[in-house]
Amino acid sequence: MNRKISSLFFAFLFVFISGFANAQHESEGEKSAEKVENKEAGESFNATKMIMEHIGDSNEWHLWTTKYDNGEEHHVSVPLPVIIKDNEGWHTFLSSSIAHGHEHDGYTLEEGQVVSTKGIEKATLFSIISGKQKSNEVFFDLSITKNAASMFLSVIFMAVIFIGMARNYKKSQLPKGAGKLLEPVIVFLRDEVAIPNIGSVKYKRYMHYLLTAIFFIWFYNLFGLIP
Repeated sequence: MNRKISSLFFAFLFVFISGFANAQHESEGEKSAEKVENKEAGESFNATKMIMEHIGDSNEWHLWTTKYDNGEEHHVSVPLPVIIKDNEGWHTFLSSSIAHGHEHDGYTLEEGQVVSTKGIEKATLFSIISGKQKSNEVFFDLSITKNAASMFLSVIFMAVIFIGMARNYKKSQLPKGAGKLLEPVIVFLRDEVAIPNIGSVKYKRYMHYLLTAIFFIWFYNLFGLIP
């Protein structure tokens, strides 16, 4: 009897949720159609361009863009260090000095990339090795880009978290702070990834590398979610 009641209850719950989901889907479909019509009436949206700008490397860390009613746009970005070596020597400045059409020491920023206004090409390793470019006719861009900054932040973030966890474990075996969140992940990686694939004898030798690689990639991807 109890099983029948439970079955009826879950069946009713399933039907109710399905009906609610369908209603929500229809409502969202109508809203999406309205958005498409409004979008077609205005300027077209280029999804490919937006995605490539999001995942591509850049000499500035773009956060968001505010668009006003008069059509003007205000870009909010974090400037990054620009380090350039050319025939005239070293040039160091922030990317904000060459953003939005500004020029500094013969360089400007186009689509997030440093370009020369003096007609000098940017050096690439393959072109230098193959002889297509001469070192005295190009400029070397050693700037800290968004991807490089994300790596540095990931390393700093990991160091702060795991050094703090190590200090807490020296005082007590009970996890505190970030340890409560990360300890189950570490135990899972040990029991479900390292031991089954490496073995219960040798897994400890590789755990440091395994955890470092996995958490670095995880934190790096989290920073990559920032527009």
